[in-house]
Amino acid sequence: MGPENHNRVRGYGHGVTLDMVSYASSSSSTSNSSRRSSRSSMALLMTENNELRRKDEANAKRLADLEVKVEQSNNRHNQLLYL
Repeated sequence: MGPENHNRVRGYGHGVTLDMVSYASSSSSTSNSSRRSSRSSMALLMTENNELRRKDEANAKRLADLEVKVEQSNNRHNQLLYL
């Protein structure tokens, strides 16, 4: 185990685990619930993000289509002015 050092704990095995500490083990069910809630929230956010990306792509396409129509309209207008 080596020489003893001040302010150090020597031991064997994996040390203290959560189930050995009463306040940690009692909150483990709460932390599991919290993890499930976090995963659920993350899944919801990812779904919303994907939907917003789809809407953004659709809006970008609509904008490009409208820009083409405006350009065509401007060209027709200019052609009528020079007749």
